Amino acid sequence: FVEVNSGASFTYGEKKDETTFEILKGSLRFIFEAVTGTGRKIYMSSAVAVVRGTDFVVNEKDGKSEILVFDGKLAVSDVNGENTLEVPAGYKTEAVSGGNPSKPEPLDWANVDRWFDAITAETSKKPIAQWAMAVAWGMVIAVFIIVSVVIFFAIKKTIKNFRKKKK
Repeated sequence: FVEVNSGASFTYGEKKDETTFEILKGSLRFIFEAVTGTGRKIYMSSAVAVVRGTDFVVNEKDGKSEILVFDGKLAVSDVNGENTLEVPAGYKTEAVSGGNPSKPEPLDWANVDRWFDAITAETSKKPIAQWAMAVAWGMVIAVFIIVSVVIFFAIKKTIKNFRKKKK
């Protein structure tokens, strides 16, 4: 599950056994099931995160990467995949372009931008479901109108033919 904050952008790719995201700018929240190995990677301008099954947010701005881990843990390294450290739940790390990730420090929840609070995998599907329902009802109404018009003109023609025969 990936939630993209307003103004954020990223690329997504899949190779043989690897799923990758490259954060270009902004904030994204990721929720992944537990995995082993290096199957999922998040690339930022100044760090790389290997997903191990976790809930976390990445904030990317002006060459600075901030990673906040809410559940599970992440292995975070510099852009070369070196100097790796683990960031556990309830902690964050930062990295600047050309540097190593900072030592994990506890999250200060009072200062976390919680743009994602109301979003879960279930609630994020609601707008799509609502749109699909609106489209379905729109099609039903359109078909009803078309059928009604066809029936109207068929009745009108039948009445006209009936009157012609009667004369």
